[in-house]
This record gives sequence, structure tokens and C-alpha cells, in this order.
Amino acid sequence: NKAYIAALDINNNGGKDFTLWDATAAAARITVSDAGNVGIGTSSPSSRLTVRTANGNEAQAEFSGANLGRGLKLSTGAATLADALVIYDAQTSTGEHAFEVAGSEAMRIDSSGRLLVGTSSAVNTQWAPNLQVVGSDTPCSFVLARNDVTVSADLTIAAIRVFGNDSNGTYEECARISAESDGYHGTGDKPTRLVFSTTADSASIPTERLRIDSSGRLLLGTTTEGEVSADDLTIKTSAHTGMTIRSGTSHRGAIYFSDGTSGDAEYRGFLLYDHSSDHLRLGTSASERMRIDSSGRLLVGTTSTSVGGTVVFQGSSVSA
Repeated sequence: NKAYIAALDINNNGGKDFTLWDATAAAARITVSDAGNVGIGTSSPSSRLTVRTANGNEAQAEFSGANLGRGLKLSTGAATLADALVIYDAQTSTGEHAFEVAGSEAMRIDSSGRLLVGTSSAVNTQWAPNLQVVGSDTPCSFVLARNDVTVSADLTIAAIRVFGNDSNGTYEECARISAESDGYHGTGDKPTRLVFSTTADSASIPTERLRIDSSGRLLLGTTTEGEVSADDLTIKTSAHTGMTIRSGTSHRGAIYFSDGTSGDAEYRGFLLYDHSSDHLRLGTSASERMRIDSSGRLLVGTTSTSVGGTVVFQGSSVSA
């Protein structure tokens, strides 16, 4: 006989295993142990179902269902009260993988290959987002962490990196947002900065453009803060450097100097340009003190004049 079914003590342990034996290959093909474990490709099943293959390139098992049926359900308990459940949907056009925990769906991979966490349907399809996370009655968040024995200054703790491939098979980095140590880390002491980097034209490696350091200072184009009494914002380039405030054609652009959060304490000093009449105002103690009007006249102590001259002091004029 080339094959037979028998109760054999294959493992020489005094028990009787129910075995489908291949006499030609002198090997057990299917074994049901006296402990109730089922083995395929092994005579010593270590779990309720153990499947092994001698060829590492072969699939251990294949499950399939009708076009409108489920391919496979894996559960740690009763199907309706499972602690954990994985469903492989075998539908040909809408196949999805769903993962349940304690009877509620926690995650799925939908038919478009999107990973959906906390939702069974895509929240947004613009730009084909591959990962979508929904918090149920709680804020939605991601956690990135580094576990290390020692974290010294200038180490990357975590990063979000963006790569692009221009159809040549090589992915190159386009942009990066990273959290970096701004000093040595210890328990209750984690000085950290956020660094924003982009890749320039004719380059393939991102360059730092902006950072918010552990003191909350904003550094644009530099890693070194300005003079200590004016270092909250530092802007640096290697050429002409400046800042633009763009307002509507009939609106104002302003810089306010404040020492409070209400009333005129919010604008004790100010520099304001009014586009509606093209004049520049300078104010102290929350009041306008000087303006340059659209004709280029300097008005001190007044906002208008009918007197000629280049400089006007409260009705008096001084010609240049």
C-alpha cells in the first residue's frame, strides 16, 4: 500500500496518534495526536492546528471562499464574543481585511489598500490618503518615541520624512519634520526642538529652513538665536533679508507693541501702514504721534494739514 490510516505511536511516547501515513515517502502527512492536536506536514503538532512545509517558499495554508463569501475568520473565542477577530473578505471586487478587538472593529484594510483605524469607511478620498485614523469621543493622535540608554544633544528623537520617485526607481527625500534633542535628556528633563527642512531646486537632500527651539524661540534660516533681548524671532539669509506684511488694498498692516492682553495695553506702541490713504503712522502710549502722508510730508502732532512744507509740527511748517 502507498498510504494508509492507522493509530500509531509515532513519537514513541506511549500514546496512540491517528495518522494518515504515506508509505512511499515513509512520512506522516496528517496526524491527530492523542491530545487532540492536528498536524499537517508534521507528526508532532504543538497546537490545535500546526502546519509545516519543508519548502520555505511554499505557502503554509490557502483559504478561499465563493465570490460573495468570506475567505477566513480567525477568532480567539466565540465568533460573537471574540477577544480578537480577523476577517479576510474574499469578495472579488470589494475584498477587505477587518480586525476586531473585544467584539468591536479596530482596524481594516479596505479594497483600495487604505489602512483605516477607528473607522470602517474612508473619511476622505482626496489625494488618496493611505492611512486614516479616527478617534471615537477622544482626540486622534500619533505617538512616535525613541527608547535609548542615553540621549545626548543634537540627536533625532523622531521624524516624519517625505520621499519622491521620479520614475527612475530611486526615492529621494523631499522634506522632513524632526524632533531633536536640544540638550542631554534625563528623567523629567527633555529639552527638544522641532526642525522643518525642505529640499532646494537641483538638490536631493533636505536643508533646515526653520526651527522652534526648546526655549520657544523661532529661528528662520539659522540655528543661532539673536541678541538675548531680541531673540524670540531671528531671520537670517546670506543676501538681502527682510519680512513682508501683505494686506488688502483698503486695509492696514501693522506691528503692535503690547504689554497687556486687553484695552490699549495691546497697542501701547505701534507702526501702522494704511493702504486706503497710503500713509504710515507711528504711535506711542497708544496714540498716534507722527505720520508720513501719501505726499511724503512728515506730520508731527497732527494727522492732516493745509499748510505747505515737508515737515509740519502741530500746524507749523518747516520747509526742507
